[in-house]
Amino acid sequence: LKGGAAAKLKRKVKTPGGAPAKQPAAAGVDTRKRSTYRGVVWNSCLGLWSARILLHGKWKRLGCFEEEESAAMAYDRSAVKYQMLDALNFDPPAEPSTKTPIKGESWMEGVPKWSVRPVDFK
Repeated sequence: LKGGAAAKLKRKVKTPGGAPAKQPAAAGVDTRKRSTYRGVVWNSCLGLWSARILLHGKWKRLGCFEEEESAAMAYDRSAVKYQMLDALNFDPPAEPSTKTPIKGESWMEGVPKWSVRPVDFK
């Protein structure tokens, strides 16, 4: 840059009233809200947490939430739905065991509960 162009770049910016402009945040300090959960971002326009998931190279929006944990749970539900179990924020719920040592008792798949049928113990 020559002459006046270099001087223009170096001039100090003043706000109305003659006060100096606000200095940027210190290096390494991030003033934006950031989530600790995968698939959760802060939407500053709405003031809400937004959940999204990446499917086949495209972002699918899952909704906006007031609580960060609610957005993370929405992400987890979607990850389970699309069989992305290695990308969960929380531990998956334990499925009930389908084996029992009691004779005549079995797990009903259609209705998630145990059933007991009479057994002849001869």
